[in-house]
Amino acid sequence: MFRQFFEDDKGSGGGTAPFAGMAQLKDDLKTNADIAAMGSFDGLARGFLDRGVKLADTEKKLAGMVAIPGADAKPEEVAAFYDRLGRPKTADEYKLENPELPEGVKLNPELTKTFVKTAHELGLTQNQAAALGKLYNDTQVQAFNAAKEAQAQAVVKAGDALKTEWKDDFAANMEIVRRAFTTFGGDDFAKYMNESGIGNDPRVMKTFFNIGKAMMDDKLVSGEYGKTTPKREKGVLEYKEMK
Repeated sequence: MFRQFFEDDKGSGGGTAPFAGMAQLKDDLKTNADIAAMGSFDGLARGFLDRGVKLADTEKKLAGMVAIPGADAKPEEVAAFYDRLGRPKTADEYKLENPELPEGVKLNPELTKTFVKTAHELGLTQNQAAALGKLYNDTQVQAFNAAKEAQAQAVVKAGDALKTEWKDDFAANMEIVRRAFTTFGGDDFAKYMNESGIGNDPRVMKTFFNIGKAMMDDKLVSGEYGKTTPKREKGVLEYKEMK
């Protein structure tokens, strides 16, 4: 309210005294303190105009605002709300950043398609979807690099453990392990064991070492090499099926 108190207009009761001309107003307005505070009809008119200007400004601000749909809002009302916030018209219009992926890692087109579809359903804007997509990709790359580093450390640790146990026989025993891998699973199996990290487990390598040794011993016992077995140099395998 636009109140203006005049010290020389105060009545005996200490309130704001009515200005001249208020007697022409209706009874319920004659005692209105807000009107009396205007001091005159000119002040009353100016206050009215000022309020009109402020009201127009308020309506202008409200016109640019977006009403949040209620819990019982219809789907089309929710969709209109998302569109007003800046959601692309279709999921295909989202533009996502192509991340720098480690060697051997590729983007999954189906996963990207599912992501933009979900983003559109949730009403995400272009900037929101792009930021969320970047966060996801960065997290996946970090997780991949961390797993790769952990696997590399596991290889070193496993090698050190077997070197300590097998000592001078390490190189020869590892050759037996490699050939056992290849014999039972082929090159693809050996590759899988290496890439998955399973083959780096000392328990797995020792198991395949025992398998390889058992096959060699069985071959020798069967007499395939003749009644006498030629002396072999340490670490050199002569089991033809494992060469």
